[in-house]
Amino acid sequence: MPHLITSLSHCDLSPTSFRRDLLPGLIAEPEDVEKNYDTTTLWYDAFWRAGRLFLIAPTPLNLDILFSRKHIFVDGRPASRIKRKIRDRHAIYSMPAKTKPRNVSVHINDQIISCAVNSTQEAGLFDGKNACLLISKDNNLDWISDYVSYHKNVHGLQSVLFFDNGSTQYSLQDVSETIAKTGVDNSLVINIPFPFGVRKGRKIDGKKNFRGKFLQVTMLNLGRLRFLHNARAVLNSDIDELIWTSDGRSIFDHAVDHWSGISRFSGTWRHTASSTENANHQVRHADHLYAQEPEASCVGKYCVRPKSITGRQSWHVHTIEHKSRFLKNLGNDTEAGFWHFRHISTFWKYDRNTPLNIAKQRDRVMEKMLIDGGILPQTKRAVCDEA
Repeated sequence: MPHLITSLSHCDLSPTSFRRDLLPGLIAEPEDVEKNYDTTTLWYDAFWRAGRLFLIAPTPLNLDILFSRKHIFVDGRPASRIKRKIRDRHAIYSMPAKTKPRNVSVHINDQIISCAVNSTQEAGLFDGKNACLLISKDNNLDWISDYVSYHKNVHGLQSVLFFDNGSTQYSLQDVSETIAKTGVDNSLVINIPFPFGVRKGRKIDGKKNFRGKFLQVTMLNLGRLRFLHNARAVLNSDIDELIWTSDGRSIFDHAVDHWSGISRFSGTWRHTASSTENANHQVRHADHLYAQEPEASCVGKYCVRPKSITGRQSWHVHTIEHKSRFLKNLGNDTEAGFWHFRHISTFWKYDRNTPLNIAKQRDRVMEKMLIDGGILPQTKRAVCDEA
């Protein structure tokens, strides 16, 4: 079965004087903005599908003026009838093209930046499949293997779309081979070496502001439009999250069987026996055998059928994006959820090794599923003196 690696066709404005403005109302430390805020990517990918050329972009702000006949050229000719959909943290530009163009370019004064136009031929890997979409940077290869193996064995996962955000600990080939060894039908690993977004953005009132993180939401919608539009169902979750259902059906069946085409579910934290772990000890999912008392909930994730009323909307980190509260709240699933594993992390967001003053209870139900069922390996220190 094919396990492929590819890249996107992005437009980088670094050679020009154009830069993306800082989002209005976004407050962050200057070094955070300089390192993590994407000022130069005009679009992440250019691809052709079903008679239209698509440019999938971060929130354009002042750069929106470049998406015009004056600046965008397709095979050397000014683009025509450009449609724009500006959404939260991303934008979708499209224009008619009867056949696949060779290239698309942006013309700024005497400068021309040209990009090849991708096709959607890799989308066939996901047609009719139970698929998942992952975005990752330097997560341990064992964690990736555990995540894919678990969802393959428990839920019937068949295909993996994996966006690698510039990992330095291993190669794209290493990721592809790791996924292939789990036995899933196929996978596609894509290099996305772009800034992830402002880490600690806040609003004027001091509340968190996530709108400076363009990459994740845009990749979800690039996945939706270019690769996953014909998938049976798509799971959106992270490597430190494993999905469960209580009725014997897979999470993919939950999404497919619901008239809205989506299953939305919440999560709870799972912990190792010790509140902290030695930096040299590489824990696995199956080392997290303890529930927090009382249970600490996590913001939800979802599984969606692309060809549904919900699947055709913009995909977001925790739900679909839509102005209709009715659509956003469809598919609330009380027979599904996920375990969130505290130490499956590179600590990129915050240090999860910080000691916690909490009560813990061994989760025998999860233990039976993960250990007794032989789904995941358990490392030697899974149970320590604190158990």
